[in-house]
Amino acid sequence: MSSATVPAICRNRHFKSLITLQDGEIHSSGIKRGRRKSLNGIIDLLIHYCKDYHCTPANCNIIIGYGVIQRSDRLS
Repeated sequence: MSSATVPAICRNRHFKSLITLQDGEIHSSGIKRGRRKSLNGIIDLLIHYCKDYHCTPANCNIIIGYGVIQRSDRLS
């Protein structure tokens, strides 16, 4: 499959791609089907990160973002 085909398939089947920012670069962290599974995937990534770096949510700044820019929201 070409890289241009994958996003079209993901959009049509309600797949959500999980991306992470690591060392200033964006990386794919997996693909989940459905909103609930993607949210669970994000939680799993956070838990693994905290375990790997021996930190707790109390000593971290956690930022989770979601957004869609619609044509009407763009600046002219």
